[in-house]
Amino acid sequence: MPRESARGALLRSVGTEIRVHLLVYMAIGVPTVALALPVLISTFATHAVFQSVGSLWHGTKDPRVSVAYGWLTFSVALLLLSRFAAGCRRAITADLAVEEERSARMRPPKGATGALLIEAVDGIWSSTPDREQAAPEVVWYSSFQVAAHARSVGGHSQVCVSSALWDRVAKRDPTAELILAHELGHVVHRDWRTFRRLSVVLHGIRAALKFSKQLTVGATAVTLLLMGVAEAIHGSSLWTVARLELAGAAIAALSFLLLSVADLFLRRYASFVVALMEVRADLSAALWTVGLDGFARIFESDASLRRSTAADLRQSFFSPDMTHISESERLALIRTPDRLFTPKLRYFAWSVVLALLIPLNPVTPLMYGGAIDQVVIVATSSALYATVMAMLVLSGYSRAVTWRRCAVLAAAVCLALASTSVNLYDIGYLLTHYSLAIANDVGLGGKPITLSEVWSDLAITAGGLGEKAIRGVSGWWLLLTLPATMALMKAVRPTVRLFRPQPHKAALALPAATATFLTAIAAGRDESRSMLYDEVAATFPDAVLGLWPYFVTTRLALPAMVGLLAILVWAPALKTKRNTT
Repeated sequence: MPRESARGALLRSVGTEIRVHLLVYMAIGVPTVALALPVLISTFATHAVFQSVGSLWHGTKDPRVSVAYGWLTFSVALLLLSRFAAGCRRAITADLAVEEERSARMRPPKGATGALLIEAVDGIWSSTPDREQAAPEVVWYSSFQVAAHARSVGGHSQVCVSSALWDRVAKRDPTAELILAHELGHVVHRDWRTFRRLSVVLHGIRAALKFSKQLTVGATAVTLLLMGVAEAIHGSSLWTVARLELAGAAIAALSFLLLSVADLFLRRYASFVVALMEVRADLSAALWTVGLDGFARIFESDASLRRSTAADLRQSFFSPDMTHISESERLALIRTPDRLFTPKLRYFAWSVVLALLIPLNPVTPLMYGGAIDQVVIVATSSALYATVMAMLVLSGYSRAVTWRRCAVLAAAVCLALASTSVNLYDIGYLLTHYSLAIANDVGLGGKPITLSEVWSDLAITAGGLGEKAIRGVSGWWLLLTLPATMALMKAVRPTVRLFRPQPHKAALALPAATATFLTAIAAGRDESRSMLYDEVAATFPDAVLGLWPYFVTTRLALPAMVGLLAILVWAPALKTKRNTT
């Protein structure tokens, strides 16, 4: 296979992973987790204020309260949207101010060493796919730190180099040249646009979530005050009032916890996308200069670079503010084509876990039986499944993914899809019930709370989660679906290589990823929160619905099966179209 084709396959694979996750994040993650969930929590908290006001009049129910709830939801939604927009505007203003401050520090390189710097950039640029276009402008700023960054000024790309890096480039330092190549990778892929958009959206998200937290805390404080006054008017003892206040505060704390988990989920998912773009820039730098092994070898031999620590690894796997994975992980990744050609599972795993934690609250499961919670985990798991199939298609003409890697991928997608059936609201319900028990001493089933009842409740909850986990992996059928999924993934390469002349790989990856994504969404149906699924299913013919029970046991392998089928159907059409053209 030609070297240029191998380069393109690697870069397209990583680029596809970025695009799929970015699409899911913007189209599903932000609307549901950043907007719908805070609206629901804030409306619940503010509506509790109206209910508490009603309790001051001996618990009389005003029919206008239910009408007011709709207007309240609409008003809260508008307030959160305005906060989101204000946060985005502040981020844009701050970004412009930072760019102006940076521009004031930048200077064009001059003299013999300046010519060497420009020559180094031009030399690397001649190996990029955009070599027919003018090389980006090179400017420098004073700094003792070896650093560089790419940006766009007035529609023209720039590479900004620190004086320390310039000095090393002038000495023909190979590490410095690779850093330049990394920044040129950002220029070629126009990464600054995505960086800027993600930064703006994240500022808007954090502004909306912050306002939601403030509104929730404020409404809770007013509710607790009104509840205390109402109980005092009705003659309740001070001890009863105190317990009721504690119960209300515990319920509010669980709701507040959801907003914190939502914040972590969105920040971690965004940081994962940013880290993928940095990986793509590393990959570009390696392919355009010294190759994958040479890239890793040069960085490992540079004594001036800081070595990775346990804290760096922890940040790579769990931090919501990660921008780069640790150096040791970056070099290990560059040296492992199997991992480059396939999703970066270990860095995405924490996003799936955070999506699973969202139902640990007393509010969201009340809306469509937990439909919002289900949307988040299903979209996250389906994005992983679709990314796997798309990247396998893109790597099909250049490299055979090993059986071992296929086994890891099969286990990852099956577990991620199985997690859609593990509804942690069982734990959320238990926590909510015990929060209410502060006021009434009643456990599950209406029995008085004793130590034995607590253990019994914990056992019931654990048993329920265990049953859902077993149902999620389809029980003993997992022993069939795992190897079947692995075999289907391994079959992608020989399938795409059947068709000559080769159909355009990007055009073939799209239908495979789309079919896989939609099938994974359907396979993510959870019996305990299937209200939205059932409403959609009601629009399908009975003959189609009658087939579903036959696929339930093998649902974990079903997306891979449909994705492979989409390749078989679509590739001949692409081949015919190409021959006609």
